[in-house]
Amino acid sequence: MSRRTFKKDGTVKLQWDFIESNKRYDRILVATPLNPLMWFRKDKKEKKLSQKLDEIENRLADRYEGIMLQLLRKANIADDTLVRLIWSLARTKAMLARDKWAFPRVLWESYKEQAKVDDSMISVLRPKFMLRQFVDEIENSAHRDVLRALAYGSGNGSAFPKETFTMFNSALDSLHKELLQQSSSVDHMTDGTFRAGEIKTFRKPFVEYRDWLIKC
Repeated sequence: MSRRTFKKDGTVKLQWDFIESNKRYDRILVATPLNPLMWFRKDKKEKKLSQKLDEIENRLADRYEGIMLQLLRKANIADDTLVRLIWSLARTKAMLARDKWAFPRVLWESYKEQAKVDDSMISVLRPKFMLRQFVDEIENSAHRDVLRALAYGSGNGSAFPKETFTMFNSALDSLHKELLQQSSSVDHMTDGTFRAGEIKTFRKPFVEYRDWLIKC
């Protein structure tokens, strides 16, 4: 089972836009009269695309805020102002990205460089980080919301009632179906963190997802 379409307002398409818009912005910045299409109204194009990039970044930053703060805590970094530097570096790296799927790798590597950490310190959160993009593609809104709250929110999981955890377990099924639907691309989407063959072996109650998502 494989599906190549993504939600118009989903995280995956925002990530594509982030990569492609940064690449286009770079082409505009270095444009000369030898490239008349890019050179024509260069300043206007640069300003307009810069504003678009700010909007895309803000929307993605909102969605990745929870997991980014968890990564900072994991590395014992209390200064969340580092997040701005991480996103700034991600823009630069996006200009050199190899393809449209590169965003999660770009953001992950930007975090590592700015936080000055290696994989051994934060590898436990890498699956959770890579799963974030799939949550917004889930059709069931209740399942999306409970995954956002329990896995990627800032609250303490013990504060949630039992029925919420019951919903969480049901949401894992929806998450698994989403990864199966993207099985032909899941390797690229997660920078090799997940493989289609591996995902297809998972069975209810999906303890793999549960264990990855409850880590913080």
